[in-house]
Amino acid sequence: MNTVNRRAWQFERRIVTIMATDVADYCRHMGADDELTLSRFLTYRQITEHVIRSNRGRMFGVAGDSWMAEFPVPLDAVRAAIETQRAIERRNFLLPEENRIRLRIGLHMGDVIVDSSGLFGDEVNIAARLQQICAPGHLVLSEAVVRCVEGHIDVAFDPLGPRQLKNILAPVSAFSANLGATAAEAGDVACEAPMRPLSHDRKPVLAVLPFQIHRNGPADEFCGEVFADSLVNGLSRLL
Repeated sequence: MNTVNRRAWQFERRIVTIMATDVADYCRHMGADDELTLSRFLTYRQITEHVIRSNRGRMFGVAGDSWMAEFPVPLDAVRAAIETQRAIERRNFLLPEENRIRLRIGLHMGDVIVDSSGLFGDEVNIAARLQQICAPGHLVLSEAVVRCVEGHIDVAFDPLGPRQLKNILAPVSAFSANLGATAAEAGDVACEAPMRPLSHDRKPVLAVLPFQIHRNGPADEFCGEVFADSLVNGLSRLL
């Protein structure tokens, strides 16, 4: 008897960590000033793409004000997400609060289907749903990611409990990353809480001031930002 192959396609699969990113309040910013918002948004996305590549990731699924990235190693994904949020916050520092563009980032890992146009599967959807429950400027991670990176990165993870995500059958245990506190300084901080500043008893070892660009144009400004962010990120791993 001949065996009937019911699969029309033979798919490639692999285990990856997915970083889902979205711009918070994008419509409000566009309504206030669409040209300025788009200019800042494109610059922020360039910064994010540089950080992703420098952490051995690959961006995919770019659609409007959202995009995704895949990483073979969970630690690289979490580092990229943290570096992205801190790079964006440095750019926001001199802007009025109402003009600050912030990102929401969700991270999850698992077995996905690989296609030339992107990645597919429930794990991709979970990363996107975690991003949706994230507070602007923060990260929300699944328990699977936290278990892989906890103890290997000096960031505190605050449990949010099992969350029933839209169109996901089983609840997902989620955590928020406290970007203002180290793992040793972990406290009871909710996902919606603002970033906590560094403790006053932790004296800075080295400060990197913004670079002054002596040439004009967005390309030169972006190069200066990338150089400053790369320098800060590199030094942070040495100190």
